[in-house]
Amino acid sequence: MNIRHSKQNRRKKKQRKERWEPQTRLGKAGCLIALNIVWILFFSFILTQPSILKAELREVQGETNYDTIVVGDSHGETAVDPAVLDEELGTTSYNCSRRIMPVKDIYYLMREVCYHNQPKTILYEIDPTYWRIPGISLGNDTSIFFAGSDPKNRLDYFFKEMLTQPFPNFIADYRLAPRNASQIPGAAYVRLRPSYWHHGEETIPMIMKALYLGANYEYRGRGFRYGHSYSLHMDTLYKPVKFKVGKIVPENVEYFHKMAEFCRSKGIRLVCFYSALPPYRLLRENENAANKYYTDLCKKEGVEFYDMNYLKKEYLDRTDMDYVDLDGHMMGSLGDRQTRVLAKILSSDDPSSMFVDSYDVVLKNLPKDEATSGSALLKEARRYTKKKQKETERALDLPEVTETSYADPAEADTL
Repeated sequence: MNIRHSKQNRRKKKQRKERWEPQTRLGKAGCLIALNIVWILFFSFILTQPSILKAELREVQGETNYDTIVVGDSHGETAVDPAVLDEELGTTSYNCSRRIMPVKDIYYLMREVCYHNQPKTILYEIDPTYWRIPGISLGNDTSIFFAGSDPKNRLDYFFKEMLTQPFPNFIADYRLAPRNASQIPGAAYVRLRPSYWHHGEETIPMIMKALYLGANYEYRGRGFRYGHSYSLHMDTLYKPVKFKVGKIVPENVEYFHKMAEFCRSKGIRLVCFYSALPPYRLLRENENAANKYYTDLCKKEGVEFYDMNYLKKEYLDRTDMDYVDLDGHMMGSLGDRQTRVLAKILSSDDPSSMFVDSYDVVLKNLPKDEATSGSALLKEARRYTKKKQKETERALDLPEVTETSYADPAEADTL
């Protein structure tokens, strides 16, 4: 009898186990999914950059119909002042350039700015650096999926771009990097402010401060970042990079073709331009190769292209001290001057008369003395680094170490 009851009990336990096992597995899977969602939301909150792009798009797609839109990367942010452009041309313009924005993202940005808005002109500030980068860039406030509001554009971006990214990039808009970690306190402060969730343009200066952009720039409205002081950190020691056609990613050329096709279909005038670089870079790089490549590419697409490095000296004379850094981010005064020249180009019947036709002439017109070919800014960076080094030594009560050795500007290619 006991043996029979034991067998029955074992059979019932086995049946209960078989009946509940699928539900247990489902529950475990559900808990794992929920845990992952909480994980992603938490790290997205503390590591994702507060979105300047979202605030800009909210403004562009608002009540004001902007007829001129500027797109591009960080150079574009400092190179075109919408207030000056409007003063010169009578336009209503907005600068939607964002730093670290690959070519693909710029294509989707063009589509996004046309949602609830009908621009007549789009100005695309070309930076060859980003033509060497494939794919899209997540974690840098360039994602249209997270910042945009056009449903079709966001779906295209998700299925055609985000799903091609390695897991878990396509479901999270953040990156685990030391720089992101250092921005956690500022980013959290911004996100906890009620004004941030309205995504108004007034939150942009606060976001810039959180991202450490407030030290050298002032936000002047409508997307324009006004440079007002030199960046004396190690990034001042910019390493010149030779332009090579072989480094251009083919899919970026394909997406440029899509930009041109999109603008033609909407009746938009697409104007491409290459911002004037510091003399330091022009004297050490082969920008003539970049000029030839983009001139030929834009001609093939039937798009206007203007290389501001080839402007005649009387239109845009400058030195390295007109830049925040040697990468090419402009001081606000130079950005305003370039904008006025760009306005003249856009309204001119013969803009080619404003440019020289030889790179030798470009180089001949550049200042080559020590004060204006990079060394002055490098000396300032050297003094700044030495000062910081001494402050650290005093704080740690350590013996003084020898001064860091810097390459001479004339040997910049080895930096």
